[in-house]
Amino acid sequence: MENQSQPQEKPKKSIWKKWWFWLIIILLIIILISFFIFFDHTAKVNYCKDECISCDKGGWEMKRTTNIYSCTMLRVKGEYQTKKDCIEDCLLITDWEEVKY
Repeated sequence: MENQSQPQEKPKKSIWKKWWFWLIIILLIIILISFFIFFDHTAKVNYCKDECISCDKGGWEMKRTTNIYSCTMLRVKGEYQTKKDCIEDCLLITDWEEVKY
């Protein structure tokens, strides 16, 4: 009779059957994906910062699209007004499959 007066304990659920466990897993996956996206973008921006050079007469040019001699020695004005414009265009036109950054 003593058994009947005590409430029976529910069997404990294993950890992977609890909702908060899956919430933690999903959050970790989202954090990892965003981590890789952020560092990939940072590497691309750094690559393009190195690609853009200042011309002596003003403006900016990309190393691969211009002859550096014409930009620095011949005093030709660069195609881009600001370094930011040069970097943005570099990010758009670069074939990232071919670049090792």
